[in-house]
Parts: sequence; structure tokens; C-alpha cells
Amino acid sequence: MGHALPFFLSGQIHFLDSHCNDTLVDAVETAEVAEIKRAVFRALTRLRAATIKEFDTIARLETQSIDAYNDAHHYRSENPLAHLHEDEAPVQTDKLKSFH
Repeated sequence: MGHALPFFLSGQIHFLDSHCNDTLVDAVETAEVAEIKRAVFRALTRLRAATIKEFDTIARLETQSIDAYNDAHHYRSENPLAHLHEDEAPVQTDKLKSFH
């Protein structure tokens, strides 16, 4: 059998050490990216909720304004309907003139 160098004396230890360091750095970077994505997603979710709440408030206030206007005004009483026959002469005086 041949003689083998002890593990710690061979060049493998440097390769394994650098590979372990690279793997550890990659894992840390992956964890940082995941944390950044999570934080951004949470911030955007909060922003979306605040935006929807604000739009809901605006819609509620607009609806209240419309309801208040409708409570104070009645369209038919403020804008009476003028029937066409009100501008015409009575039938007895106009019954023969309309068709000539």
C-alpha cells in the first residue's frame, strides 16, 4: 500500500475551506435577500391596506354628501314637469284648426 499524506497536510484542506466559506457566504446572501423581500412585501401590504382604507373613506364621505343633498332636495318639486297640452288651446276652440 502506498503512503498517504495526512489530511491536514494535503491541498484538499484549502479547497474545502474555501468551498465552505463560499457556501456560507451564499447562504447568508440568500437569507438577506429573503428578508429584504419579506420586508418589502410587508411594507407594500401595509401601503395597500392604507390606500384602500383611504379610498373607502373618500367613497363613504361622497356617499354621505349625496345622501345629504337628496335629503334636502326633491327633484320633482324643484323642477316641475310642464305637460305639452298646457301650452295648447282648449280642444273646443282648436278642434278644427289643428288639421288645416
